[in-house]
Amino acid sequence: MVRKFGVGIDLKMVMLLLTTDFTGRNLALVRADVARLPFATGTVDAVHAGAALHCWPSPLSGVRFD
Repeated sequence: MVRKFGVGIDLKMVMLLLTTDFTGRNLALVRADVARLPFATGTVDAVHAGAALHCWPSPLSGVRFD
């Protein structure tokens, strides 16, 4: 059986705290910088950035299409 879970990431702790009302057992919250994500290469299946791209200093450097 494969366990699936998600990770919510934000640089600001206050944003993570605000999401605790919406989190479930399959979601972990991590304080991290999008430019230095704390995941080893090949360990993430997908990323959804929603409305976050406009906040990145260099949006194209964080996007890769395979």
